[in-house]
Amino acid sequence: MMEILVTYGADVNAEWNGDLVSTAKSLREIDTSAPTGVASRRLSALLFLLISFLNRHKIVLVSSHRFIGVEDMANPDHVRTLKRGVRAWKLWRETHPDIQPDFKDADLRKTILRGANLRRGDCRGANFSEADLYEANLDGADLRGADLSKANLNMAIFNRANLSVATFIEANLSVVTLTEATLTRADLTEANLTRANLVEANLRGVKLRGADLSGAKLTGANLSRANLIGANLSRANLNMADFSRAALTMAILQDASLTASRLIGANFDGANLTKACLWETQRAGWSINGVICESIYWDEEGKKLDTFEPGDFERLYSEKARVQIKYLGGISALEIATLPGLIQHLEALHSGTRLRFESIQDASGGAVVNLVFDDADDMSLEQIEELRATIQLEAEQKALFLRQTLEGEKQTVLLLKGEVQALERTVDKLLLKQKPNFYLSEGNLNMNNDTYNISGQAGAVGPNAHAHDMTFTQIGSRIEQSMDLTTLASELEVLRQALKKEATTEEHDIAVADVGKAKKAAEAKNSAKLAESLKSAGKWALDVATKIGVSLATDAIKQSTGMK
Repeated sequence: MMEILVTYGADVNAEWNGDLVSTAKSLREIDTSAPTGVASRRLSALLFLLISFLNRHKIVLVSSHRFIGVEDMANPDHVRTLKRGVRAWKLWRETHPDIQPDFKDADLRKTILRGANLRRGDCRGANFSEADLYEANLDGADLRGADLSKANLNMAIFNRANLSVATFIEANLSVVTLTEATLTRADLTEANLTRANLVEANLRGVKLRGADLSGAKLTGANLSRANLIGANLSRANLNMADFSRAALTMAILQDASLTASRLIGANFDGANLTKACLWETQRAGWSINGVICESIYWDEEGKKLDTFEPGDFERLYSEKARVQIKYLGGISALEIATLPGLIQHLEALHSGTRLRFESIQDASGGAVVNLVFDDADDMSLEQIEELRATIQLEAEQKALFLRQTLEGEKQTVLLLKGEVQALERTVDKLLLKQKPNFYLSEGNLNMNNDTYNISGQAGAVGPNAHAHDMTFTQIGSRIEQSMDLTTLASELEVLRQALKKEATTEEHDIAVADVGKAKKAAEAKNSAKLAESLKSAGKWALDVATKIGVSLATDAIKQSTGMK
């Protein structure tokens, strides 16, 4: 006996229902015990009747997992030829180069297809689970909804293939090529994608939980809203990739390159970012709670490695409440010089609040100064937002007042600038006239008939002596004892922004970079590195610091260069 299941809605009309009942009754009356020739002719006629019925009413047969129209079934000849082996399939493709292979919903489980040419094949819904597709060519193939779980896809080629909603659970995709492929909402949980090529692939919403992508190439790939929890992305090339709102909790990104990638709203909680490159990354709204990061590359070439003590990276770069002060028409060097005072003013108005200067950015119609809240962990989100809105309004009002005041005092400012320059020239002359002093670690020093007994280290001895030729550790220690390094870091960032605006030579660019290094060293409380970087910044940095009035930065540069 032959059984046929037809499923249809309750709103069919009488004519439709009558036609269906008549067709089904005719099929049930097939006498399989009749002579072979007679039964075959009857079956052919009835199948023709069934197909005509389906076409008239535009309905589909029901398979075990989805609706399939008559035209959506795989070509049995193609399936049969493929199962005969790769050689038979290769011969068929050579003799039928213009025919598109049709494997829709075909059952190809555990089939050996090593090196098979399935280019541009229609494999929608096909079952390739545990199949061996080593070095198979599926360029441009349509594999939407296909099942490739535990399949061997090592070195297979899927360029520009459509793999949306496909399943690759525990599949081997090592060294696979998926350039410009579409894998939206595909499931690659615990798949092996080591050294895979996914350049410009569309992986939006893909499941890569626990997957191994070490050494993979994902340049320009779209991984927005992807699930990469616990994934291994060590040494991966993720340049210009989009990780917007992706989940990367506990992911491993050691030695990964994320140059110019979008990390907006991404969750890196508990992830390992040690030695990753974050040059030009967009990190607004990212989460890095409990992130592991001992060092980071901030430059494009991956040569400048900044190190961090445990917890420092999270403290310095976690997304915090931000106050944005807009300066219409841009911000002048003198206005930059007022920022430390503005921050102190705002902190004084709100006792217990700590603000940190973050950056100055070009914006439509002018510039925006970003200040972030430090030490606001004990406040609720509602309290932080209320405080942020209040300080935002006060900051904009105060900045406008300072701009108007500076405009009114422009002539006075110009006179003061002339006096400052004259004073600088006088200081330079005095420094040139200084006599050399001596540094001695321990022992007796006789100088101009005066004898000094040195016990331990001394920076300088003798009347009118100054400390010169000291180690960076000693100089850094002096700086740290004489000023607050957090406040100094804010002033150094103000100075860096001012230097960027005035830089005209390669030497100026180097000085800008040195001040940036000094700022990061101050934030990390690395006083020796701070002193070394400020000494390298040199006289031009000191001139600009003096001009814009960042007193702590000026003093620190003087100490580092031996002028004080």
